[in-house]
Amino acid sequence: MTNLLTFEPQTKPEVSAISEDPCFSDSLNQDLWFSCTPDLPALRYSGVIPVFIWDELKTYLGLQGAGITHDMMRVDQYLVTSKEKYLPFANKAEKKGCKYDMILPTSPEWTKGFKEKPFNSNTRKMSGRIVHLSLAAMQSLDRYYFNTAFHTRHKALFTSGQSNQTEISAWMYTVPTQNFTKYHPHEGTYSMLRGFEPAQCTSNDSQTYTSSHMKPT
Repeated sequence: MTNLLTFEPQTKPEVSAISEDPCFSDSLNQDLWFSCTPDLPALRYSGVIPVFIWDELKTYLGLQGAGITHDMMRVDQYLVTSKEKYLPFANKAEKKGCKYDMILPTSPEWTKGFKEKPFNSNTRKMSGRIVHLSLAAMQSLDRYYFNTAFHTRHKALFTSGQSNQTEISAWMYTVPTQNFTKYHPHEGTYSMLRGFEPAQCTSNDSQTYTSSHMKPT
């Protein structure tokens, strides 16, 4: 008989983020503990998981840096265009406030409340690629982007082909404005948080979009 006075219950399930043949209890534990992917139960049965990639992860080497290997993903579309317009920027701060070279704000009008525009650029449609990810790869990508903490993952529409008539729905990651700006209530204006120095980013231009990435200088 188990001695109840010395019994120590397990406080956190020891499960791997990647399991080739998980049982139901392992799947449930993953759903509960990996908070960067709160919709994991829905993703588990959604089939294909399409994700829009436009930044430093657009190369295979970049994806490997996020913990995603070749067997966990497949490129579905090498060049797509977003239906909505955005205003991304490259972070040129000497001491960066985050680990990401390029930032895609959720709001395309995020510079509206500044006294002076942080940089000269206009909103435009985004260019990038669509990759199909496994469930484990989706979890790795959510952890890389700190989904629900720094980035927010949501569905968006994209078009492919010269006629731009084929619509594709895919996940994309954007950054809420409050994560890189500060509001000054007395002046009613915004300023950039320390560690963020925006510069024009050309990766949202289909004419200059490439499969390689160089850190901004």
